Amino acid sequence: NNQKLQAKKHKKLTTDILFDENKILMYLGSLYLKLSQLDNALNCYLALYKNKPKNIIVIEQIIEIYIKKNELNLAEKYLYAMINLYPNNERYEYKLGLLLIKQKKTKEAAEYFENCLGENTHKPRIRKKLLELYDKLGQTDKTRKMNESI
Repeated sequence: NNQKLQAKKHKKLTTDILFDENKILMYLGSLYLKLSQLDNALNCYLALYKNKPKNIIVIEQIIEIYIKKNELNLAEKYLYAMINLYPNNERYEYKLGLLLIKQKKTKEAAEYFENCLGENTHKPRIRKKLLELYDKLGQTDKTRKMNESI
């Protein structure tokens, strides 16, 4: 009876100590980020992405690390993946547009924001940024037309 009790306690202790691989990777990734060890953090999050390709937190961390490393094309790739998973999400659309601007793809960013808006004028951040891009591109006709539609 005592052996069964000991075995039960041992099993519980073992279960409490063992974490699944994803929890360990998430913990290590966040720890490496805090220590500014971006390559190690990225490796953890990329391994997590293979296991959980729809996990928002994982994808957001990968994007942020690539931005910090100035690997903007890779950040863009994962932002498109995020938008494909969660379409019409203004936050991710806005972030992708800003990333395009950061890459000096002003015209592409404007076209992207236009597509995001479509007939939906209830995306104020995108609308505001698009007006700024029209100004930058010297497209006063589009600025005027957009202001008239308010």
